[in-house]
Amino acid sequence: MSLLNISRDIISKANIEKDNILKELETVMSNRKIESNKKLELYKLDLKEKFDIETESRLKVIKGKAIGDSKKIILDSKAKVVLKTYENILNELYNLSQEDRKNLLLKLIKIAKNKIDYETIYCSKQDMKFIKNNSTVKIKESEINGLIFESKSKDEILNLTFEVIANDIFEKYENKIQEILFE
Repeated sequence: MSLLNISRDIISKANIEKDNILKELETVMSNRKIESNKKLELYKLDLKEKFDIETESRLKVIKGKAIGDSKKIILDSKAKVVLKTYENILNELYNLSQEDRKNLLLKLIKIAKNKIDYETIYCSKQDMKFIKNNSTVKIKESEINGLIFESKSKDEILNLTFEVIANDIFEKYENKIQEILFE
């Protein structure tokens, strides 16, 4: 064999070996690419699952806080309604017409006669003349709306001020108000 034939034979074998190496490399690269893609997909799924779990967890926290905040707002609103109801009762008493006010004061005197042996009545300046004309006991001026009755010994007091009356009215209907508001 000649040198030329030997060279051609070596080049031919080298080309065949090169083609085999390239094919093998292509197969290895293809397998690695497939393997990497599988790992990447698994990683993406794992990340998505973790993200979904974290998102769900955070949403639960946010929803829980929102529900708590709304309940607080509702309770605060209901408490304001309850307070406003008391204030409305008190304002109704404060704003009675003169005739209704006089009738109420007479009723308070009747109530007091049945509850306490009083010697002194405390009343506002505006009610002083009316009370003097309708009672035979001592009358003293005070910064109140309504009446306060005091026994001779000063150890017994009956407070029938508008604030106490409003509170009694409110307490009488408080359960009904609560029932309506908190159904």
